[in-house]
Amino acid sequence: MEEKFIEFLKGINALTKFKNNMGKYRSTEDPHFANIDEFLDSTENPDEYVISGFVWGKTPEGVDFWDKLDDKWQDVVQGKQSKETKELKFSLEYDDDLDNAIGKINKCLHKVGFYIDYDDCDDEEKVDGIVEYVIKPLT
Repeated sequence: MEEKFIEFLKGINALTKFKNNMGKYRSTEDPHFANIDEFLDSTENPDEYVISGFVWGKTPEGVDFWDKLDDKWQDVVQGKQSKETKELKFSLEYDDDLDNAIGKINKCLHKVGFYIDYDDCDDEEKVDGIVEYVIKPLT
């Protein structure tokens, strides 16, 4: 779950913020950690990663930012789809390199809980030159 948390933070461009705040804004009563890996290793419950990282109110982003981020993380931990998660449709012009590129993108999406549904597209669509894809949450 530790790796998933890191990927989650990367996916929403919050990893650097989390690391910086963890180093600067931990409560004086809480232990200090050399890095995020040490912190995650010492935190027993993944659902506490965000809430126990540092004092939210002291950070430049503020309480609302970290509260919303924690809500999203709780959805991930509980295996729920975020309210903001919707399918995204897109079309691309087909060429021979497209399948390879889509496969690589799909691997990245899996790390943050999504996948590209392209099993439904048939060879006729590819011949016409346009293929429709849908990004869906993993279930």
